[in-house]
Amino acid sequence: MSVQCHYCNYLPHHEYLCDPTGPGVCQPCKRLAEIEEQVKSIRRMLVGLENERQTLKTQVNRHHDRLIHRLPREIVSEIFEFCLPEDLMEAEFEGIPPKYSLSAPLVISAICRTWRAIALSAPRLWKTITIWSRFLPSAILVQNWIDRAGQLPLSIVLRLPFGEDETAIPIINTLTRYSKRWQELRCRMPAHLFSHFPTGIEDLPELRTLHLNNLRGTLRNTPLNLHPPRLNIFSFSGTRLCELDFDWTYLTQLSMEVVTPAIFLEVLRRAPALEKCTVQTFFIPEDESDDEFDAAFPPLPNPFVHSTLQELSIPADLCNCVFKQLQCPSLSALNLNPDCFAIGFDMPLVLEFLEKSRCSLERLSIMADSIPLSVSDITLICKRTQTLRDLSIRLITDDDAVVSVLRDILSQFSNIDGTVESLYLPALRSLSIKHDWDASDIYWMIPDIFGFYTLPECPSEYLYHRHALKTVTIIEEHEETEVDGALLSEIELEEITLKKTLWLRKAGVNLMFQVGEVDLIELTQDSPFGTSLLSTML
Repeated sequence: MSVQCHYCNYLPHHEYLCDPTGPGVCQPCKRLAEIEEQVKSIRRMLVGLENERQTLKTQVNRHHDRLIHRLPREIVSEIFEFCLPEDLMEAEFEGIPPKYSLSAPLVISAICRTWRAIALSAPRLWKTITIWSRFLPSAILVQNWIDRAGQLPLSIVLRLPFGEDETAIPIINTLTRYSKRWQELRCRMPAHLFSHFPTGIEDLPELRTLHLNNLRGTLRNTPLNLHPPRLNIFSFSGTRLCELDFDWTYLTQLSMEVVTPAIFLEVLRRAPALEKCTVQTFFIPEDESDDEFDAAFPPLPNPFVHSTLQELSIPADLCNCVFKQLQCPSLSALNLNPDCFAIGFDMPLVLEFLEKSRCSLERLSIMADSIPLSVSDITLICKRTQTLRDLSIRLITDDDAVVSVLRDILSQFSNIDGTVESLYLPALRSLSIKHDWDASDIYWMIPDIFGFYTLPECPSEYLYHRHALKTVTIIEEHEETEVDGALLSEIELEEITLKKTLWLRKAGVNLMFQVGEVDLIELTQDSPFGTSLLSTML
């Protein structure tokens, strides 16, 4: 009777049990034992080779990377800091950043053992924590990141989506345990998650910068339980003013998305130390008693003087609602940005506001799409803002006469007759004009923008140019214009105009006459005609 092998159930032809230690073992079991012994031996050899390879790689890295190993660790960590994204805290929330920008310290620490040791010992590499909706980490990973930051102040970016509370809440709870180290917080998330933030004044002693973007509406009469005692920079959208219950005394920079005129003035009242204010859009509520709007504010004096505001960027139409009451004696920069609800624009009112404020305005930008600046408007600007150093305007016109008169106005930016008193804007250093004219008008105006410069072939025509205009940008808005060789042939280029243009460039004036994304001046210099003229001047 045959007996099966008790190891493999193999039924041999002989009549005894399979004994792997004796002479009666079956042939398959014997061969299997031999192979297993060989595998163990090869594995031991492979482990030894892996260890030797790692040792050799370490030696090779040290040999071929002499510079990084000669530098002190402090210097290397400084170099690593330059590899971090610089604008991550200022990045817009709408786009999706590259994954590298969210985990740059991890990428650096994965290069080699030396780099990892240096990265883990450099807390400044880990002081910015970025948590993006598409790359939600676990609370344990967030904790490890914070531990690597040591005791440094923390900058936190939170973008949390709807429907991820199971993951988001543990992350928020982990971060709030270190709220006393928060220095900058930028978050965009559903309103109900704000309830997990710390509530006491003592919980946020170091917070100086706060950006809030509340997804899908307001907090519905629930005050935001954040009370930073010395907040300096603040921006908010999707959140009502009545929901922001904290001290505005130390606020120096403020950005708001949608406001009413009443909210705008109330914000200025609450922030007496404000230096920079930006408003994206505004609206006038049909019923100011409606609970959706913030209307019940204490009355303001008329005039209302804000003594510290230096930079103001608001929709152009908001001027009509607030400039009659407001005065800003420290204002140095005014930007009237494109508006969505054009109800008209009153340039004399803006200039009256500047005169009543008695401010020394240095930068003025009027780029709103709904503002058709007339020649009289530009003349008023030039005559009544004598301290301007930077002027940016957008012109919308189909009237050739306007372009002709504008040419005469621009000529006053230069000291043509040799007297400073004749200048409209004696301090102007930068001029930017955005328009929809024919591109040939750009070159036609060049001589009168700059007055007379000495040309090598005409030394007798020299008139001293005392106006130090350093930057001129003229942007052509025709979408159908093709920037190629054909464009240059369509522009009437007088030889004296082109010579003067190239000479101004050589003299150090930054000229940019732009059609789309192409600078016509650079294009001209690359053309045979421009190159030959330029060669005669060098």
